[in-house]
Amino acid sequence: MRLKRAFYLGVTGGFLGLIIVIVTMSPIGNLIDMKLYSHAMGISGILFSIIALFGCFLLKRQKELTACFLMLISAVGGIVSMSLYYVIPAFLLIIAGILTIINQSEHAQEIE
Repeated sequence: MRLKRAFYLGVTGGFLGLIIVIVTMSPIGNLIDMKLYSHAMGISGILFSIIALFGCFLLKRQKELTACFLMLISAVGGIVSMSLYYVIPAFLLIIAGILTIINQSEHAQEIE
């Protein structure tokens, strides 16, 4: 597999996003002052983390372009839905998406 770094960054970002959203929605989040203003924000954060993990699954199946866009969309959607809480997972997902794009363009040049 050519895209090990992108895969591991995407999986880390997806699971970190899930953990942050779950902690924010639980009573532990109230203890450490991570307040979620609406449960719809939390549900959308979970949805975007699952989309990122699905993108990593597609990356394993050699569908690089689709996986790249799913990871980038989930990073932007997570930032919009969870704002500051989703910055680190979004950063990891954006790097994974960019690595996938760069590696795909290098692979296309090798074929030609």
